This record gives sequence, structure tokens and C-alpha cells, in this order.
Amino acid sequence: MGGDGAGSRDHRYAKRVTNMNAVLTHRRSARGVENGWTQASEMGS
Repeated sequence: MGGDGAGSRDHRYAKRVTNMNAVLTHRRSARGVENGWTQASEMGS
């Protein structure tokens, strides 16, 4: 059918985008944890 090559390429691209999003989310959550700690300590006092 010929669409298989394009499909696998799209799949690979989607996987790469997912990995990038996971990395960005991980970085953002790590930064958010730091901000969350300061916010929690301020709210607690």
C-alpha cells in the first residue's frame, strides 16, 4: 500500500515528541516542587 513507511515515520516522530514533552514536564515539575516548597513554607508560617 505504501502508507506503511509514512505511518512508521509518523509514529517515530510522535514518540520523539512524547519524550520531549515528558522531559519538559519533568523539568517543569522539578521546578514546581521547589516553588511549591517555598509556597508551602510561607503558607505554613
